[in-house]
Amino acid sequence: MDGIIFDLKNFRSKHLNGMSQEEFAKQVGISQDKVSRMESDPSQVSLEVLIKIATHFGMSLDELISLPKPIMHALSVDYTWSSAEFIRRTLLDYIRKNEVSESYEKDIHELTALVEKTIRKPKVAFIGRSDVGKSTMINTLLGTTKMPAHWTPATAIAVYIKHTNDRPDYMDDDVWVFRSDMATNETWDDTRLGDEEYCRSLKLSSGNYDLLNTYGTRKGEHFAESKATAAVVFIDSSLLLDCDIVDLPGYGTGDRLEDDALSLREKRKADVLVYMSIANGFMRSEDISYVKDAILSLADIQSCGEAEIKPLANLFIVASQAHVIDHGNQTELKNILSAGCERFEKSLTDGFWDERRKPDSLLERFYTYTSNSPALRERFENDFSRLIEALPQVVEQKTKDIIAEWAASKDDDLQNVISGYQQLLDDRKRCEEALKEYDRNEPKRHAAFQKARQKVVEGIARYKRESRDEVADYYSDTITVDHLVSLMEQRDVKKKKDDLQVFSTYVSGLLQDKTNAVLKKKSKQLTADIDEFLNAFEVSAAISVESVSFKIAPFSKEQAFAAGLTGVATYGALAIWAASCGNLGGYILVAKGVSLLSALGISVGGTAAATSAVASIGGPVVLGIALALIAAISVFAIFSGGWRKSVAKKFVESCRNERVLDKLQSNMNTYWNDTQAAFNASADSLDAEWKKHIEDLREQLRSYDVDTIIKARNEAEKMRNFLQNIPC
Repeated sequence: MDGIIFDLKNFRSKHLNGMSQEEFAKQVGISQDKVSRMESDPSQVSLEVLIKIATHFGMSLDELISLPKPIMHALSVDYTWSSAEFIRRTLLDYIRKNEVSESYEKDIHELTALVEKTIRKPKVAFIGRSDVGKSTMINTLLGTTKMPAHWTPATAIAVYIKHTNDRPDYMDDDVWVFRSDMATNETWDDTRLGDEEYCRSLKLSSGNYDLLNTYGTRKGEHFAESKATAAVVFIDSSLLLDCDIVDLPGYGTGDRLEDDALSLREKRKADVLVYMSIANGFMRSEDISYVKDAILSLADIQSCGEAEIKPLANLFIVASQAHVIDHGNQTELKNILSAGCERFEKSLTDGFWDERRKPDSLLERFYTYTSNSPALRERFENDFSRLIEALPQVVEQKTKDIIAEWAASKDDDLQNVISGYQQLLDDRKRCEEALKEYDRNEPKRHAAFQKARQKVVEGIARYKRESRDEVADYYSDTITVDHLVSLMEQRDVKKKKDDLQVFSTYVSGLLQDKTNAVLKKKSKQLTADIDEFLNAFEVSAAISVESVSFKIAPFSKEQAFAAGLTGVATYGALAIWAASCGNLGGYILVAKGVSLLSALGISVGGTAAATSAVASIGGPVVLGIALALIAAISVFAIFSGGWRKSVAKKFVESCRNERVLDKLQSNMNTYWNDTQAAFNASADSLDAEWKKHIEDLREQLRSYDVDTIIKARNEAEKMRNFLQNIPC
């Protein structure tokens, strides 16, 4: 039936006024048992039976199959986000009712941002090549028809789908459409939904659900000229109580390369990834390349408390439109999943799983799905529901840990502040001498600072050269006819198109592994350089005399340095430095829109953060190379005789034509240039914050007043009490 599924039960109950199975079977001329089986599994309704039904009830076949479909029932999940939401509201209410001094407004703002950025629903991204049915699957899960779904590629913008309860008061409509930020070229950030000024500045239009067709589909009236890149949609569905969903544009349309770039960029912000590949063309080489790239950047979510989460449980590789395979034949579908998994595993390099946990059975991450047959989506829905219900507990616990650690750090600072005020009361004169000593030492300090800074800058330039050279040497050794022939022999590559495409993906993986390994190694060396640079910034030595040191308004060189990243678009290797900073790194990356659970993983020693940071740089370029080489191999005619050598020659030629090495090196140049810009911004911030810190101390001494100092000390104690009683 070319994939047409007919809901016989709905037809009998809705269009035949509830005719009984027995009567229907008698009239059409089939057994009641067969009617029962077809109603349980609509994929069993054959073309022959459809013709019988249409003929008997005086309809054409087209009229029969075009009848309105039954209302979809949303996936049922338990509302487990309620506890995390209660904690979020409780914390924000506690913060709003604070009575601490305005002098601690910055800390209060920091705590508010921390709560809002960390306690947010997990984000589920649906991605795949165009025309695999992403929007249809989302509609089925939500029990709605709000998302545009056609048999041709539809979605052309990133659509963020949230529960109606999450709609801010200033938004009156169900749909808002956004352009990208013209200054930064960054897509609308859904984590800033509560920022009315920001959202209005990027707003193109708002209205009802029809707006998605107008702005968000390729055939939409305003699509071509609107520059729309994102939309937010509010829908009342139980699934959205526990998570947000993002529907990303399909890969490989060929006519809009920006769709591919948008999907690659936005999927890196996801906590859960549903990758869809159509069942009758499941896990082609292009799909394999996309999934490999996705795994490298996906959060490695760890179990927490009672929430047991297996390795890679947040990745679902789905054979969509499964009903087209022999009317949903489950044996054939199992074979398709197994073959797809086998092709995928054959494409993996030896080091692919070095930096993250490997599932005991990768095949368990492969699923079938169709909106037409509950039996073909049951396993997916069970595993998906189980994960979605477990993730809120992970977010809740990790967020509690982060906020508790943040409060403990601030408490340590406040103890120093209180001691400092007491010190100021006890011996103002000696404190003034300490400040004078600082003034005398400042030229020396600044010169030492500039020297240490220049050393890091020179290190970045050196790592840039070494990265290029190491990858170039590896490329020269790997992309040769003899070596490629040897690899094909080692991997027993057959003279088949599928084998050659998988081999092409494998070789691209070798290049990616090497690029990532080199960048990670050099980035870790730079991290050590930055730590040395910060350790040399000896605050206490610069402002103490005769064991008297200022403790008022404690100065954190790490936080002052990290503050410079706020206005930087991309971090380069400083993302690796951030990942080494425990919860401080988590704050930095969450603020930048990195996957929430990836960022939280940093604070508990997650090893995937550094790998993801590098993969997010190298992934898109290597993925583009992989797809180009697959295309080149696909059109290559395989002759008899020394066919491996012929293939190897073609591969080397394709790499040269695609300028593979140039692209890799250009990508590394960008990575290290971004690193240089990020380091300069952070070093500038460190120096400026230190000078401001000293001026604040100078003002404390200049306006010395016993009553004022006592008041300030009491305010510090009040702030400390506020932190110690945070309800978390």
